[in-house]
Amino acid sequence: MTFWPRLTDFERAAFLSPVEMRQKSIPLGSSRVAVTYPQALDLWFDGLVEPAEENVAPRKWVRLSADEALGRFEVLTSVDPPATGLNLGDALATFWERVSFLLVDDLRDAIALHAAALCQENRFVLLPGRTGSGKTRLSLWYRMQGFELGTDEIVTTLPWPSRTDTLALGGALGRPAILKDLVDANALLRPGETPIAQRDSSCGLLVRLEGGVSWAQRTIDHGLIVFPRFTPGLPFKVTALPPAEACLV
Repeated sequence: MTFWPRLTDFERAAFLSPVEMRQKSIPLGSSRVAVTYPQALDLWFDGLVEPAEENVAPRKWVRLSADEALGRFEVLTSVDPPATGLNLGDALATFWERVSFLLVDDLRDAIALHAAALCQENRFVLLPGRTGSGKTRLSLWYRMQGFELGTDEIVTTLPWPSRTDTLALGGALGRPAILKDLVDANALLRPGETPIAQRDSSCGLLVRLEGGVSWAQRTIDHGLIVFPRFTPGLPFKVTALPPAEACLV
């Protein structure tokens, strides 16, 4: 008799069909990471990954696989020690953490910002901040106001090719949103919206949402930079920062 831990249907499918793997890639500017994951987890990856580069041996890679014997997942990379015995939420969070580090590690054509980024037509909002500062929660609030969420983790900027005095928005790392604090995700969604998927993890709640924008390189005509600082229980407040103080945040 085979004993199954408490798994969802598609987690169980990942174990039952371990050889059906997707070979994809994730780009960020000049940097690219090859990724592999079970086909049964397409729900978490469709729209966030691109076809793998043909006839190119990947130098950087991340592999998410299912351990049938233990009913768990593992994450292997080209540089890090393996992370094994993970539930699905922790495996997905670890996967995106490793992908982020590898993409930024040798990025040469842009500056990577640890920030959420949203746009509405030619208007942009950047939300830089440390992990746990409230970037994701605030970015979902902007999303409810009609902005499209490009990333809650990494966005790149670079000088516009023909005008070195003009800043351009480059790539953004699209991934499931990760809410670090306990929160009702439904309160941060658009009216009538249901997440494609969501999963608890030791890093917080992972939520896969509909939509997304094409982050083609473009100039930033005008925008807003907000430095979020989340404090449980305090009301929402906006305070203007002078340039000198903003540099220290």
